[in-house]
Amino acid sequence: MAQEPQQYGSYDPRAVRTGRPYDVGYGGYGGYGMMPPAAPGPAPAAPGPLPPVPPEATYAPGRPIPLTQERITLTIYSTLSSAVLPLVGGGFGLVSLYGVVWNLVSNDDGASIVNAIILAIVAIFSIPAAAFMLSIRTVLDATGIHERAIGREQSFPWPASRTGLYVRIALGTGGAKAVTNRAFACVVLPDGRDLELTGLSWTGPWVPALEAKGVAECNRIWQWAVARGYTRETHEYVALAETLGVHQAVRESQERRFGLR
Repeated sequence: MAQEPQQYGSYDPRAVRTGRPYDVGYGGYGGYGMMPPAAPGPAPAAPGPLPPVPPEATYAPGRPIPLTQERITLTIYSTLSSAVLPLVGGGFGLVSLYGVVWNLVSNDDGASIVNAIILAIVAIFSIPAAAFMLSIRTVLDATGIHERAIGREQSFPWPASRTGLYVRIALGTGGAKAVTNRAFACVVLPDGRDLELTGLSWTGPWVPALEAKGVAECNRIWQWAVARGYTRETHEYVALAETLGVHQAVRESQERRFGLR
């Protein structure tokens, strides 16, 4: 029996190959295979104010350094261990200054005057020394490493190798050696001298833990500087310029144990 001719629409094999559903259809706007244009929607809203730019994060040892941070500012209180000495020294100086006033006001005998003089000498040395230490800033940025204090600034280039950052160990002595072992993060200068990075020191009884903490922080600083394009790894090695070579020997051992060289 003959088939009835197709009454609705027409078959377009090209439309099937394209796989676009709006190429074939029944009826509709302007004939078969066409979709009506979309109805006009509401006008787009006017752009609102841009969100505020978040402030630059403050550098904190032990935490990842954001790559958006353009510079790192180190102070004597970047770590608690570094801040203890100037805070204790400044506090001792203030107490000595109070003792001077008390001896001069409360007593007028010779012994009180001598005590006041001694305490005044202690205050004269300890208070300015603490103020100077608290004023030190070390800034790490695109132009190098800058150490700033009261009315003075020194600038040094970035090291050309990760080995240019190391952790110097200072062992405690006497009965307090269990709590006075210290580790300092240092940068090796082109002439072989080393410069302590302000505020990056750690104190405690277990030297390997202090050293590991310092090496980890040096790694973070180096990776941040390389990612920012401030320096790059050239494998240039600068040995410490010292007579006995004690710190250089400890440094080489550190490089082997932590796989830095």
